[in-house]
Amino acid sequence: MTGFVAVLWALYVSECFVRWRGGDWVFRAATDGTVVGVSEPDITFLDGRVAFVWASLLPGRPAHVASGSALDPRRCRIRLKRARGEIVWLRRFATSLFALVLILFPILVLTEWLLPALPILAAAFVLAWAGTLATFFAAYRRVYGSRPALETWLVLALSPLSLIRAPHVIVLHVVRGSHPVAAANALCGDQEFLRVCRLWLFDCPELRPAIQDLVDRRGLQRQLTDPPAATEPEVSRFCERCHATFNEKARVCADCEDVVLTPLPATAAS
Repeated sequence: MTGFVAVLWALYVSECFVRWRGGDWVFRAATDGTVVGVSEPDITFLDGRVAFVWASLLPGRPAHVASGSALDPRRCRIRLKRARGEIVWLRRFATSLFALVLILFPILVLTEWLLPALPILAAAFVLAWAGTLATFFAAYRRVYGSRPALETWLVLALSPLSLIRAPHVIVLHVVRGSHPVAAANALCGDQEFLRVCRLWLFDCPELRPAIQDLVDRRGLQRQLTDPPAATEPEVSRFCERCHATFNEKARVCADCEDVVLTPLPATAAS
């Protein structure tokens, strides 16, 4: 029985990964509750042709994909607010299904403590399954103005593990047309927003006026341009792309390929 529970959880965890394609940024919840942007896959197969990024374990914390060119955070916020408003009940039903299938059912299988409550649990499971499926279809039509694809309908209807991820199905691509900087502006805190902006300013300097305008509106222009402060006495260099700091022996950033490090100003190093 322990093996069955392990397989059940392994199958669910496999549902928690997002398919990654070149140019995608996946914004997911961090352990501290903040949102971070990920531009590289966590797992790759077939020499990188198939790649995945971890999203989140809980159905109430969906991830978002952004890979477009629209640098309009207001439009991004409106779409996010609308989608989140439409999935309130869906998240509740999906969370209930998560608790029944992945917590209470394993307890029942492994200990039989809940065996007297089996009829109640079975009824609750049917209610949660039907409620999640019904609210998914209603929310999907309101957000996208159409029905989900047939294969999506079949997978969700036949697999409770996939159905738990129904809130992710709706919100995952709701801001895909937005530029990652706009998505970071709408989703992330100041430091993560600045980190994403620095990467794009370095890689695409032609976007500097538009990105600078977004940073100025948020009142972070000084933090964007100031070099990082040295956190340790031996730190004396930094990467202009990601603002990571290094000691005197380092010459190239360990995270940004082929980016030569810059000496920290004397005030920052001190």
